[in-house]
This record gives sequence, structure tokens and C-alpha cells, in this order.
Amino acid sequence: LMDGNTLVLDTDMNIESSTGVIHDITAGGIIDCGTNVVSLFDVNFYLLNTATAILAHPDGFQGNLPGTSYSPQTTFIYNGTVVQSTGFTNNSPNVGLMSIENSSGVVLDSDIVVDTLEIFDGNFNLSDFKLSIAGAFSYTGGQLIGNIAGSALEFIAPANGDFFINTDLHLDSLIIDSEFAEVRLDGTGFLYTNNTVLRLGQLFIEDANLDIQESLVNEGGVLHGGPNAGLIIG
Repeated sequence: LMDGNTLVLDTDMNIESSTGVIHDITAGGIIDCGTNVVSLFDVNFYLLNTATAILAHPDGFQGNLPGTSYSPQTTFIYNGTVVQSTGFTNNSPNVGLMSIENSSGVVLDSDIVVDTLEIFDGNFNLSDFKLSIAGAFSYTGGQLIGNIAGSALEFIAPANGDFFINTDLHLDSLIIDSEFAEVRLDGTGFLYTNNTVLRLGQLFIEDANLDIQESLVNEGGVLHGGPNAGLIIG
């Protein structure tokens, strides 16, 4: 599957070696899986940095493409019609662009580092895991949700620019660790966290409320308020 080409699956697919010798196969184009499963037999299947995997299986990546490897720059689009898990089995995987386009929602099932996160439709639930954003973050038709018992949101280098959070969000921890990241709470809702850590970068409360249950640690960042900002600690 070469760059610029698209493969749309309308049924399950087997990729196998006819000789019994293990072969390496790479894909650089778009593979639109639907809910179908690609099964591998004596084959190593690898998604290149130019590849895009469109996933609709309830179990996400490992549901559609079990055993497949991928580049840290691969794009993953979730467009199922029922709740999906992200489907990454390795600890703290790195992916390129992750796009949430499922009105039923997507649930994170491991710590993950994402270059770019886009939420177009449906909620992206952090569950009890940590989402680290190293590039851009935007949402136009859904929202990020978490829980104060286990969810973590982290902005890491080289993330830079404005990152807007304008809905109620519950987190165990918010960590800003990128010099040029400017995280802005610009809605009328609350951000609830147990712990907020400013290692680098800036946090703007603006027209919102920040409720910190346990600790606010500033190791080199800047916290900004505003005339309508609210800050509660403890």
C-alpha cells in the first residue's frame, strides 16, 4: 500500500506468507478498516510514518490490526459507531495524529504520547491513564473527559501555542512541562484536579475556575488569573 493510495476493507482480510518464510510488509497509504480485522500469518506488518489507519472496531487498533507495528508518526482515526477503546497494548505508545470522530466516544486504555490530538465528534475519555500531548490539541465537536481518581493530562516539549480547555474537566493531575505551551481555561466551567504542576510554560485561568484538591507546584511556570477567574486550593 503505497503513499497516496487507499485500501477500503469490506470484509476481514488475511495477510500470509505462501512459503512459510516470515516476510516484512510495509504500508504508507490509507487503510480504512471499518470493523474488519486484518489477521497476519508469518508476516510482519508495519505502518510507516505516512500511513493512516481508520478504525471502527470496538477494540480500536488491536481490534482492527492485531499484531501490527507502526511508526511514531502514524495517523489513527477512530470513526466507529459504538464506544471504542484506543487499543494500544504497549506501555506509553507514541503516535502521530489521533483523531476522534466517533459520536459514541473513545476510551483511552493505556498511557500515551500524541503529537496532535483532534476531537471532532464524541468524547475522548482518559479513564485512569495519562495523555501526553507533544504538539497540538483541538476539539470542535466533542470534549475531553476524565476522572479525578486516575486521569492525567500532560503537555510536553515541543508542544507550543495555545491549548484551550473550555468544558468541565476532572483530572488527578495536570502537568505543564513545555516552555512555550500556554494552557488556557477560558470557559465558564471548572477544572478539578488533585495536583497541578507547572514545570514550564503558562497556565491561564481567565474566565474559568481552577479547583485543586491537594497541591499546586510551580517549578518554573507562570500562573495567570483574570477578573473573572476563580482559584480554590484544598
